[in-house]
Amino acid sequence: LIAAQTLKPSQNLYTELILRTLGKVSPAPTTTPSNIGLTTEDLGLETVKAFLKGVGIRPESLVLNDGSGLSRNDMITADASVQLLTFMSRHRYADVFRAALPIAGVDGTLRTRFRNTPAENNLRAKTGSLSSAASLSGYVTSAAGEKLVFSIMVNNYPRDVEPRLICIDPIAVLLASFTGKSE
Repeated sequence: LIAAQTLKPSQNLYTELILRTLGKVSPAPTTTPSNIGLTTEDLGLETVKAFLKGVGIRPESLVLNDGSGLSRNDMITADASVQLLTFMSRHRYADVFRAALPIAGVDGTLRTRFRNTPAENNLRAKTGSLSSAASLSGYVTSAAGEKLVFSIMVNNYPRDVEPRLICIDPIAVLLASFTGKSE
């Protein structure tokens, strides 16, 4: 329940609180030489980094400074996002995670996007945006019935460009419309 209330509306306050709760309840990470002086946020970040490392995501493919991703210093590669989403698609809580993601044209941050396209009620994804950065990462079933994992990230675009309209959404619709096989 908390996952859907966090992911669907992109509730950044909840992500910060979840991070600090992880720092409070998780065992002290072994990656930090001394936990003295570390905040619950620091410990939460260490817990998240340890989880991601366990998933197989290389530490150099991301920089985490907060729970919401709103820090200008937060960075993750599209490949790391795809790795995490692929891992989650096989996790024992895969169905819960997938159900917590916004559904194209139906709810959450995607409720008004992708209407009357093959992505509507098909694509489930997390949005991300800051000035000069926009992303969409998640799952979609192609027209051929293949389940795809994707991550589209656009950075440093001109101020007069709307990346969702000119590249992110059209690419997502192409994935949903794809009649071939990815392999």
